[in-house]
Amino acid sequence: MKPVRPLVTICIPTYNGAATLAETLDGIVAQAFDGLEVIVCDDASADDTPALAARYAERFAFVRLFRNDRNLGMDRNFARSVQHATGTYVWFSGQDDIFRPGAIAKFRSIVADHPDVDVVYFNYRRMSGDLSREVDPPRLDLRDDVFVASASEYFRAVDHAPTFLAATVMRRAFWDTTPYERFLDTHYVQMGVVLHNLREARVYVVADPRYVDCRIPEDSWKLQGAQMLFETYSGTFEVYHTIFHSDHNPVPSDLFRQMQRQFIRRLPTHAVILRARGFRVTPVIARRMRKLFGERPLLYWSYVWPLLHMPIWLAAAAHGLHRSALTAWIPSRLRRLISWLGSRGLA
Repeated sequence: MKPVRPLVTICIPTYNGAATLAETLDGIVAQAFDGLEVIVCDDASADDTPALAARYAERFAFVRLFRNDRNLGMDRNFARSVQHATGTYVWFSGQDDIFRPGAIAKFRSIVADHPDVDVVYFNYRRMSGDLSREVDPPRLDLRDDVFVASASEYFRAVDHAPTFLAATVMRRAFWDTTPYERFLDTHYVQMGVVLHNLREARVYVVADPRYVDCRIPEDSWKLQGAQMLFETYSGTFEVYHTIFHSDHNPVPSDLFRQMQRQFIRRLPTHAVILRARGFRVTPVIARRMRKLFGERPLLYWSYVWPLLHMPIWLAAAAHGLHRSALTAWIPSRLRRLISWLGSRGLA
């Protein structure tokens, strides 16, 4: 007899995640049902991650472990995990994310009520490393769930595409019809796949943030890692840029222009803080900046390039000045003028 296809595959792309992976898996297996599949795709970890995942695979038939022969990096491991998935839907999870009781039941109820749903986007809480407190408000400011049948309806309700792995469920078939290679090295390949298919997608947005927790340890790259912070920040905008200039663009023009202006306006602050922490312009970042702004040479060479190549000693001095009491002496109007020149400049 032909095996029944799982309703959903939870894909966990992992690398050196032994410290937290068990807690993530425990939260999932406690909510198991007959239509669940779990894929752990290990990206050539050097710690006990494979052995830990193997123990779960031995205990639970719906958990499957795959190991990459070599480290593929974040996006490629995300895509590789989906290649192993057999469910109708794929639901990503980071190796330290937490599915709270009721999360999977909530998803099942959504599919039961809306069998044509293509994407489910869960609101979520951003928690401290020990999960004892919220470090930021929930991502979505919604009182009630929302079900929409087009991108225009979606962007009237939500001003961004899903980025957080554990908040994003989508049809597995999306990956088969999307040239996702365009989004590799952005750290947000999954967001690119959603946006590529969003124009006529049916999306259910869950307002309650208590189903999924995003762990943000105090010493993690999410707070301290200068290189990764800029890579993810700029990678998000690169995905939007790629989609906006494609034949599958669902993003409203005014929203994209707002994101573009915001990126340009915030670049001085990000450049100073992150360069002071040691951020460097890698070949990937250099290519990305040329893609995003190279078509406007004046903006690129007089504003973007100098900021990103600012000497670290200068960035450190500027950052120290910004943090000191001297900042209060700088007229706010002057700061606004500099910001305005940077964004309009040339924009």
